[in-house]
Amino acid sequence: MAISVQCACGARYRVPDSAMGKHARCKKCGDKFAIPLLEKVDEPGPLSELGALPPGAAIEPPRPPAGVSVSATPAVAHGRHGGGGARASAATAQREHARAYFRAVGRAFGFPLRPRNLAPFFVLWFIVCLKIPLMYAGCLGLIGMLIVQAYYFAFCLNTMGDAANGEEDLTQVVLSGSWVDDLIVPAFKFLVSWIAVWAPAAIYLVAVVDLDVWILIAMMFHNSFDPVFADGSSADRTLFLVYYMGGLFFWPILILIIGLGGMPGIFRIDLILRTIVKTFPAYVFTVVLTFAALSIPFVYGWLSLEFLDSSLGLRLALPIMIYGLELYAMIVAMRVIGLYYYYFKDRFAWSWG
Repeated sequence: MAISVQCACGARYRVPDSAMGKHARCKKCGDKFAIPLLEKVDEPGPLSELGALPPGAAIEPPRPPAGVSVSATPAVAHGRHGGGGARASAATAQREHARAYFRAVGRAFGFPLRPRNLAPFFVLWFIVCLKIPLMYAGCLGLIGMLIVQAYYFAFCLNTMGDAANGEEDLTQVVLSGSWVDDLIVPAFKFLVSWIAVWAPAAIYLVAVVDLDVWILIAMMFHNSFDPVFADGSSADRTLFLVYYMGGLFFWPILILIIGLGGMPGIFRIDLILRTIVKTFPAYVFTVVLTFAALSIPFVYGWLSLEFLDSSLGLRLALPIMIYGLELYAMIVAMRVIGLYYYYFKDRFAWSWG
C-alpha cells in the first residue's frame, strides 16, 4: 500500500508503507524529512456479504478472550478522558519540534564549522574587504563600493531564504540570469528592510537633532552610531537607541515579508501584529539572538580602540577583522530569522510556500 507524504517545502510524494518511520530526502529542496507512522486500519469486508444475510440476522461481534471483562458502556474516543493519548502525543511532537529548532539555531552560530561553508564565507569576506582600497579610488571606487555592497546585501537575503527552506549550506550569489534579478532585486529588498529598521531613528535624528542627511546615510550604510555618540547629548543618545531598537524589533518579520512575500505586505499592520502575537516567544527569541549577533562587531570595535595608536600593520588588520565579524554576525542573524519562519510558518498570517 502506498501513502502520501509531504515535505516542508510543499513537495508531495507517494511512498510504500514499508517506508513509514524512516527519513527521505526531498528532490525539490534537498532537505530531509521524516515519513510519519500511520496506524493501519483493518478494511471491512465487502458490502455484498451484508446483503447475503437472512432477514433479521445480525453479525456476531468477536468474543473477548477468556478472563477479560467487557463493559457495556461504549468507549468515547474523543471525550474528556479519551483524548489523553492524543494530547500527550501532540505535546511530545511539540517538544521534539522545539528541540529541533534550538539545535538548528545552535548550528547557525556554528556555521563556519561546516567545511562546505568555509569557501563561500572567505570568498565573501574577501569581496567585502575590497571596500578598503576602493575608499581611495575616487568616483570609480564609489561605483565599486556600491557593487560590493549590493552583492553583500543579495548574499544576506539569499542566506535568509535558504534557511527559511531548511538549507544549512551557504550559497554564493550566482548571476545565472540577469544582474537585475540575481543582484539588484534582492539587494534592493534587503536595503528596503534595513531602511525600515532605521526609519524611526532617522526621523528623530533629522527632525529633532537636526542631523545632516548625508551623515545619516553614512550611519545607515555602515550601521554606525559614532556621530550621535560623539556629538549628541545624553538625551539624544538615549532616544536614538530607543527608536533604533524599536525598528530592530520589527526587522525579522519585515525582512521575511519583503524577502519571501512581497512589498505590499509591510503595510498589513494587522497581519504583522497577529503573526508576532501567535509566535511571540519564538519571535522575541529571534529578536534577542539577532541583536546579540549584530552586537558582536560593535563590542569588538569598542575593545579595539586602544590599538588605534599601534603599528601600521595592526591598524590595517583591524578593519579586516571587523569586516569578518560583521559578516559572521549578519549571516548568523539571517539564518536565525530564516529558521524562525521555517519552524513556525504554520502560525504565520501569510503562506509563502
